Amino acid sequence: MMYDGGKWTGWAAFKAAVVAKMIPVKEADDLTKFMAVADANKIIAYLSASYMAAQDSASRAEFKRLADELRRVSGQKT
Repeated sequence: MMYDGGKWTGWAAFKAAVVAKMIPVKEADDLTKFMAVADANKIIAYLSASYMAAQDSASRAEFKRLADELRRVSGQKT
C-alpha cells in the first residue's frame, strides 16, 4: 500500500518497480532490427489494405502507427 497512516511508505518501492520495468533510451534504440525487413513489409502490406478500407481517421491513424512501428523495429525509416 502506498499511503499508510499518513506516510507514503510504498511510494519509493512503487517508483523503483516502475523504473525497473522501463526501457532506457539506449536500450530502446537497440530494439531496431528485431524483425526482418521482408517480414515487416509483408505485415505492412496487410496494414495498408486495412488502412485503405478504413472509413474513419482514427482507424487510419492507428494502421499508420502500427506500420511505422514495424518499420522502426526492422530498421527501416518511418
